[in-house]
Amino acid sequence: MRAPRVSSLPHSTAIDHLIDAMLECYLDWREAASNARAAYRAWCAALANERRLRLGAYLSALDQEECAAAAYAGIVYEVTTRLYR
Repeated sequence: MRAPRVSSLPHSTAIDHLIDAMLECYLDWREAASNARAAYRAWCAALANERRLRLGAYLSALDQEECAAAAYAGIVYEVTTRLYR
């Protein structure tokens, strides 16, 4: 998720929008992390003929979790930068 453009909003309104976006990014990251855990469990429990497919699903889930974590980290940085200027 990308942070909303807030340059034209009053400072407190801009921060409120950023904090809302930050919380949404946090929830996205938590969901992606949960999906990665589930994919890992499925890979570990897979039968031999399913392991390759399950590994691919797990690696994909890890990539999605990494992207969500990066988005969350980016918006946390933006919020803290704006709050402590």
